[in-house]
Amino acid sequence: MKRPLLFFFISLLFLQCIGEDFIDDYVDPTLRITNPITSIQEGLNYQFQAQFFDESGTKVENPNLNWSAHPSTALGISSDGTITALAAGEVSVTVSALGLQGENISTTIVFTVTPLPMDELETPDNGIMVSDQFFEGQLRSTSSYLLEGNFRYEFYEQNIVLSLDDSYRADTALPGLYIYLTNNPNTPMGGYEIGQVLVFEGAHQYELPSSIALMDYKYILYWCKPFSVKVGDALLFDD
Repeated sequence: MKRPLLFFFISLLFLQCIGEDFIDDYVDPTLRITNPITSIQEGLNYQFQAQFFDESGTKVENPNLNWSAHPSTALGISSDGTITALAAGEVSVTVSALGLQGENISTTIVFTVTPLPMDELETPDNGIMVSDQFFEGQLRSTSSYLLEGNFRYEFYEQNIVLSLDDSYRADTALPGLYIYLTNNPNTPMGGYEIGQVLVFEGAHQYELPSSIALMDYKYILYWCKPFSVKVGDALLFDD
């Protein structure tokens, strides 16, 4: 009699974990410039880098990328994404590639070419200002289970650190809650497993290996691993 009862309670837990969740593994293919800048001084060069992710959120190795710059009078660009700042003003760089269905996928960043300083002391660092090295946001539950709190995702010293503040809370009723970084918010496949969630309330942080760059992953994903069900997520940045 004990075995049927055990099976009943396991089945009940499974149904509770699923609830009304629906998993759709499709995401829009995206291009991502991984080292954006906010400004560059006249006369300097800088090489942009980009990553292409397909309809499953999987990184495409060695994609065929096309680079362009506007206006061409202020910014030159080569086929590998290296720019040359020619004249002061607002400029933009676009990178594009073909998706699996032949559609054009592109992304554009806008920044400023600054004029040569009259005084060398006015030159900021190396004349290139990189974009912010951190992202902030909120966790959200996408299921019937509690998940909330503010996060900060930043480059600190030599590694990326994911920090949750005092507002963080997660449900303790799940049989196995794990946290991932991923480019597809609907599945951990192809993502990076940070580990099992062992803290369910209050401030804590995760230090990531040096092999992970700031813009390698777009989402934080909380996942009920024993039953392969999504619990919640957070967007790190917009493409």
